[in-house]
Amino acid sequence: MNIPLPFNLFAILIFSTSLFVPQTSSAHLMVAQNGTLNFNNAGAYLVLSLPISAFDGLDSDKDGKVTLIEFNNHRSSLIAQIKNAIFTMAHTQKILLNNIVLAPQRPHKYQNNSDLIEITDIIIMGMFPVTYQKNTLQFHNLLYGKAAQEKLITLSVTKNHTTKLNQFDLSMTQPFWDL
Repeated sequence: MNIPLPFNLFAILIFSTSLFVPQTSSAHLMVAQNGTLNFNNAGAYLVLSLPISAFDGLDSDKDGKVTLIEFNNHRSSLIAQIKNAIFTMAHTQKILLNNIVLAPQRPHKYQNNSDLIEITDIIIMGMFPVTYQKNTLQFHNLLYGKAAQEKLITLSVTKNHTTKLNQFDLSMTQPFWDL
């Protein structure tokens, strides 16, 4: 079956445009200060929600809030901070998070899409190029928020999205865990 060339171009245009058009939604990808680390044959996939206050240098205008504009202006700085502070260790080898995708989260009470609405959390998604072998890896997180409720991170570890391997809490006083 041959699909006419103009239809193919139209479909590609619609798909490409949808990648850059902001979507309005009031759902969050992950509960604040929680995450999952899922191992499969290709690596370990991380989804982690961290408070915006865990990151330095984002509030350009010093008003105490980080907007989407400030978030986008400091995206490379955010990724650098994440690579320095969220990693796994295999014996003495530090393994960095790859293919990092950031999703800023705003309070549910805001339904419009203004770039000036404060961001409260950042969802971090990425992959560690490691395989699961019990007691050979450590997970490290050195990023914690400033408020009391932002100083504890809960991480669930699964294998192939079905087998729960572990769940643990990380804090400034216990920033790593043996997987």
